[in-house]
Amino acid sequence: MTSHPIPVRAPVQKRSQRTYDRLAGAILAAANDGSLSTLTLPRLAQRAGVSTGAFYGRFASKEAAVRDVLDRQTTAFVSRLSLLGAQHRPGRDVRGWIAAVTREFDDHARAITSLVRVLITTGAALPASAAHSPALRREAAALLTEWGVVQARQSERRAGFVLELVEAMTRDAALSNRRVDHADIEMAALWYLSAP
Repeated sequence: MTSHPIPVRAPVQKRSQRTYDRLAGAILAAANDGSLSTLTLPRLAQRAGVSTGAFYGRFASKEAAVRDVLDRQTTAFVSRLSLLGAQHRPGRDVRGWIAAVTREFDDHARAITSLVRVLITTGAALPASAAHSPALRREAAALLTEWGVVQARQSERRAGFVLELVEAMTRDAALSNRRVDHADIEMAALWYLSAP
């Protein structure tokens, strides 16, 4: 797998944004129906209702387009996930927070599985993990410290581990078409958080 970023030209004008949105929609649709890996770029552009030149005006390759769509979905997911702390803060509901985080990670993993599979089969680098978002880790650490679940000096490391655990277990379940075992995730997360 490569580790260098693949060039993508961000849309600036409204027309350019509409073209990007159409291409992103066609990529998602093709990934979800299983045709993306075999779809040629001219066919993908045709499916989006744009020219092949419009595709290359946005992306250097199909892998770059897939990765960009995946990056944008992950960014939006991290934003949604950051709202969970505020919802669970008043009740100091650690179990409810873990369950909500697990549901969100599971929904996200299932939504992006087809895109991830395309990148895996092409050998392209996968985007950064949502669980590695510094802002998300700080927010989770602040919650766990505020609730008295962990000490402040351990909070970011423990919060990061819980986020990574949930992400890995939900991603693996999605990639293997299995249901997520919420009870196992909760038990493992609570055990880790309560360990000395």
